Amino acid sequence: FFFFFFRLKTTVGERPVQGSERFLFSPFAHASITMAGVAPDFTGLTSLNPPAPATEDHDGVHEDDDTPLVFDTQRRPVKVRDVSTLKPEPAPNPDVLLQWDGPHISFYNASKLFRYKFFALKGTVFDVRQWFTWIQLLFLMLFSMMVAIYQVRIGANEDSSTLDTDHWYDHLNEANTLINSFVIFLLGFYTTLVVSRWWELRTKLGDLQNAVRNLALLTATYMSCPDARNIRDLMVRYSCLVHALTFKKHAHDAIWNDLVSSELMTEDERVALRGVNNPRMTVCHWISTLTVKALAQKVLIMPEASMPLLQAEILHMRTACSQVDTLVTSQIPFPYVQLVVLICKVALITLAASLGQQAGSLYLRHHPTWIAFGALRLAFMNFFYQGLLELQVLLSNAFGSAPSHFPKDLMLRQLDLETRTVIKHPEVVPFDTTAVRLAADLKKRI
Repeated sequence: FFFFFFRLKTTVGERPVQGSERFLFSPFAHASITMAGVAPDFTGLTSLNPPAPATEDHDGVHEDDDTPLVFDTQRRPVKVRDVSTLKPEPAPNPDVLLQWDGPHISFYNASKLFRYKFFALKGTVFDVRQWFTWIQLLFLMLFSMMVAIYQVRIGANEDSSTLDTDHWYDHLNEANTLINSFVIFLLGFYTTLVVSRWWELRTKLGDLQNAVRNLALLTATYMSCPDARNIRDLMVRYSCLVHALTFKKHAHDAIWNDLVSSELMTEDERVALRGVNNPRMTVCHWISTLTVKALAQKVLIMPEASMPLLQAEILHMRTACSQVDTLVTSQIPFPYVQLVVLICKVALITLAASLGQQAGSLYLRHHPTWIAFGALRLAFMNFFYQGLLELQVLLSNAFGSAPSHFPKDLMLRQLDLETRTVIKHPEVVPFDTTAVRLAADLKKRI
């Protein structure tokens, strides 16, 4: 009770939930009600071309720089982030067992794990940070020692003992065998269900990432003219913002300053989204509004074919967000989980009693060496059962900071790099020769 109260107190005391956060993480959000009221002012995008190069300084951004300019919702020029500053995904290192990206495991070497590095601790159920597993092991060891002491006392005083210790051991062994058969049956289905739900969650997150990539590709293809540069950059930036907000929501991280510093959103957009029930749906609405703006300003190539494709990818993005939310918030039925946990705890207690009785008998027969083998067996079964139970805690919501969770920073960087690389210079394609480009430029000037 002390450890539970201490953990609850420290967890709640780290960051108090504000009023706006209750709306932000509400599972029953109705963003369509307030969606129109927080949409950015896109009316300033009527003049889509950046100003001509000059020496004038706009809010600290020099226009004589080669970096292209876009404008935020308040018509303030901002630089497009240089793609060369983004680091690509590192290649797997075959010389290490675990490759880390911040606090997360980004890659593990299966060959080393299968052969001689299977005693890894960090990032596994044997991690010392899994403090309850170690406390439970200490309790089981103490209980087993109490049974062993009782066995030694009744064995040393056979005259006053009315118990048949051999039959007592047989009864404990039979009970342990029967309970273990139930554990194997229930725990096997439980583990399969937990891992399959994690894989489905990873698949739905991959659908969201694919929708962002597809939208960037379609945007670069059907908005390749230079006049569509501002709309093109905003659409891709907003789609990456939807992906980043998904991690923020399920990691229960209400701090968005890093999104502003990484240029995924502006300060005005952060303020506008702070009081919205479902920020990701609102951002999807912004992206859809930008496609309508592009159609109205005649910068969308083949609108009869491109507009349905763009809208389909936006809806696919929103659907993937909803599917990820459903998998994270929907738990395995409580009666089933409670039955699995109960049978595992009873199995560990009966095993500790059986090993304690065996240890007392071995002590009386002057075979203390085999007592250590029983202690190792109890420790292994404790970590085995409790580790399989803890899989649900680790894998049901893989958006946290545990080593086995999704490498958030790596995924965000890689997706940002891919999408911004696609839209960097979409008007320049390999089959555009220099002569063709010069002729088109001359025709435009005439």
